Amino acid sequence: MKTITLLNLLFILGSLALVHGDRPVDRNKLPHKVVCYWGTWAFYRPGSDGKFEAENINPNLCTHINYGFAKLVGNKIALFDPDLDTGDEDWASGLTWGHGMIRRLNELRKYNKNLSTLISIGGWNEGSNKYSTMVSTAGGRSEFVKSVIEFLQKYEFDGLDLDWEYPGMSASGDADRKPGREQDKADYIELLKELRQAFEPHGYILSAAVSAGAPTIDRAYNVPEVSKHLHFINLMAYDFHGGWDTKTAHNAPLYALPGAEGIDKEFTVSYAVEYWISKGADPKKLVLGIPLYGRTFTLAGPNHDIGAPVTGHGGQAGPITRLIGMLGYNEICSMVKNGWEIHWNDIQQIPYATHASQWIGYDNEKSIEKKLDYVHQKNLGGGMVWSIDTDDFSGHCGVKYPLLKTISRRLNNIDGPDVVIPRTHATTPHPDDHDHTTKRPDDPHTDPHTEPHHDKTTSAPNPDGKFQCHSTGFFKDPSDPRKFHQCVDIGNGKLKDYEFNCPLGSHYDEQLHILFFAVDAAGHLNACVGLAQALVERGHKVKFLLNESFKGQFGKFGFDEMLLKPAPMPNFEGKEKKTDEPPVNPIKVMAEMLLKSGFLSSKTPLEKMKENKKFGDEFLTRIYDGLVHFNPQIEEIIKNEKPDLLIVDHFIVPPCFPKSGIPWMFLFSGNPLNLYRSTKLPPFGGGFAIDSDPETWTEFRELCEEEFKEKFKNFQNKINKHFDYPVQLDKDSDPYSPYLNIYGYPKELDYQDIVPIPERYISCDAFCLTNPDSFKLPDGFHKPGEKLIYVSLGSMGSVDVELMKRITSVLAKTQHKYIISKGPRADEYELPDNCYGEASLPQTSILPMVDLVITHGGNNTVTETFSNGKPMIVMPLFADQYDNAQRVQEKGYGLRLETYGFTDDELLNSIDKLLNDKEINDRAKAASERIRKTNSKQLVAQKIEQVVAEHKSKQ
Repeated sequence: MKTITLLNLLFILGSLALVHGDRPVDRNKLPHKVVCYWGTWAFYRPGSDGKFEAENINPNLCTHINYGFAKLVGNKIALFDPDLDTGDEDWASGLTWGHGMIRRLNELRKYNKNLSTLISIGGWNEGSNKYSTMVSTAGGRSEFVKSVIEFLQKYEFDGLDLDWEYPGMSASGDADRKPGREQDKADYIELLKELRQAFEPHGYILSAAVSAGAPTIDRAYNVPEVSKHLHFINLMAYDFHGGWDTKTAHNAPLYALPGAEGIDKEFTVSYAVEYWISKGADPKKLVLGIPLYGRTFTLAGPNHDIGAPVTGHGGQAGPITRLIGMLGYNEICSMVKNGWEIHWNDIQQIPYATHASQWIGYDNEKSIEKKLDYVHQKNLGGGMVWSIDTDDFSGHCGVKYPLLKTISRRLNNIDGPDVVIPRTHATTPHPDDHDHTTKRPDDPHTDPHTEPHHDKTTSAPNPDGKFQCHSTGFFKDPSDPRKFHQCVDIGNGKLKDYEFNCPLGSHYDEQLHILFFAVDAAGHLNACVGLAQALVERGHKVKFLLNESFKGQFGKFGFDEMLLKPAPMPNFEGKEKKTDEPPVNPIKVMAEMLLKSGFLSSKTPLEKMKENKKFGDEFLTRIYDGLVHFNPQIEEIIKNEKPDLLIVDHFIVPPCFPKSGIPWMFLFSGNPLNLYRSTKLPPFGGGFAIDSDPETWTEFRELCEEEFKEKFKNFQNKINKHFDYPVQLDKDSDPYSPYLNIYGYPKELDYQDIVPIPERYISCDAFCLTNPDSFKLPDGFHKPGEKLIYVSLGSMGSVDVELMKRITSVLAKTQHKYIISKGPRADEYELPDNCYGEASLPQTSILPMVDLVITHGGNNTVTETFSNGKPMIVMPLFADQYDNAQRVQEKGYGLRLETYGFTDDELLNSIDKLLNDKEINDRAKAASERIRKTNSKQLVAQKIEQVVAEHKSKQ
């Protein structure tokens, strides 16, 4: 039966390929283009006014719909969210595995003969660097163009919209753009030229979304050539201002205010259009972007005019988009109806709304009509919207699509009567009254358990314990956790049950909503990301609670961030920061504290512990003060979000976690010596050898208990008392979770061969995150046959510029090449010719390509290096770095050097030994292979699911 089904599948696929021939696909015969971008993640928004599907689109209002987004993987275009974008639509059974949104979009073309659909690749969150890498070689461009043609044919799109933000700018993920590779400007034109040439035989459309900022335009675009090769140009004439500004200003003003200069003059719709035209753009190809959303601010005082002072990073999040600093028009219209004060600026031709401390700059029908008058005046090609899913598509405030209808009516004299689009499947199985269970053929390329299903599900058992469908969706089997079901509506009021088997060793469970909270330090943040990615792979939803000073730290990995407003932070001298001083970077504050503390010195761990009691007090006081400020905010978020699980990686646990009654877990991203309470093991932070005399541990152990563990408990008790949480820790208790505690350390280095793992603990070999940032060395820097070595002393160790100079001066004596993580003071020292470095590097993208790692011994770097099978030289600076260094050496995976006491010859000889020692390299590779096969992150994720399920079963 399986063989016949698979053969049928291949036949169907082949038939589809033959049926879909080449054809001219720009169907628009109307006077102007109305280009509608669709941010498809709107499918996951709450409520009927938020959740947006293909059938919510009125196909009569748009001439082009851009499906956002696809992504770039290597040099090829790829689906961004396969579960949403596609379905298992080729199975003759009619099973729709996933949501099939692309197919459902393309079916709208039968309702409007002028409608074309395009796939848009890129977007702000995709960053710029990987596009720069792709266009930099003829081979990369060729591979991309070929993949696009195959993609358009496979998914039956009418063309490609290229949303690279931006050529000539450097950024990974959603980070702020900085000047990047100048050659991008020319290579971008080569890409457009090659795409257009490849598209012509097929009749495919080629468009692009482009910047409206003059400085970016100059750096990114050869405007006449861009205009020549594109069918049309989508000008993103919005986001001129927002929560990143220090005063209120409109998202997309048509004109500048009198006397405006600099960006206040340039950041307007009219300036952007005229600048593009002055640079050589064909006006008929320019399609003016119009935002169907607003940018919001929180006012700092009573002044609510344009230019009023603001505080924070934007206005309050709305109930649908749930983003600080931004509201969809489908949210704004409700606020306007509920009594917000509306203002109109006759010079800029825009509205804004105010209520208490909140300020919104947005577009309404009136301001959009003014912009469309401008489109006619300048003889432009039409209008574009970002994005169709934030218009009032449901008609909650009155008519459906009030803004988009205004655009369609003013440009093409089409009011677009409302239509009801039925939800369709690719095929519909014949109802069968006798067989309502179908098993899906096993597919080795699909792991249904790790696909991100977003429907909350519950089992529907019969009285005899067997599963029965009562509603559509995905459901776990009530008697076998290794099975689950999809219930499909087959018409006539009937539901069909498709039964699935989970992959070996896994089970199906409901999606969990999980909140993470991590201390503001790189190692802790990265550990949380690694575990969170494993949970998302299993279909769970993860959000991060985050100090707003670190905004974007998790967003670049695709996670939602819930920003916490920090307490005023002292400046480097420990004095209260003045209001007119620039924001203080917490990492730099900690770095300055370390420099003054004496930790970064040649002193022994014991000497550092004795001499830095004051530093420990200051450090914990800073942590305590921060949590006093954060705890009420976190408590409110927990109340609103109603998560299933809380995970914390912090020195002190917020009392609102255990008080919430929700399962909470402690993630420890340090050496596990701190977790074991055994005299068989040396004390945490001393760097003692396991086989050394325990008598030599005594003084350090006592001091560690007094200055480290007891002080942490005292501060934990203090904050518990402050927030009326009655639990007080005594000498023999630990501040860890009664549910589950998780730590990351490879089996080969762990201490479980000496003492058993503590109760309610589980270990993971490493929390290695998957980094969205690619890494490419400068052309010609590293030649075949040369050894490549990565050097990182972490964000804290690298603040000692003299130490970094000393190390790199020794490295300059070798013939090898080095990648240097320069750290927060990168601009204060130069590197030798055989070294290449940046302030911050995507470590997990670099480790696979190097032969050796020189590190400070931070837990994340050690475990990530170990997972990649690389030997390491460890030069510890403080705390558990000493323990990691000792463990790596005594277990035979590298060498330990005195960070401030090494000689040139010691470092050079260590490099040579580890590069040439086959036994150490083979041992490291074997450990890496075991880690990859074990996939302990997934095992930890399964344990987390089990603990939460057990808790729910007792409710």
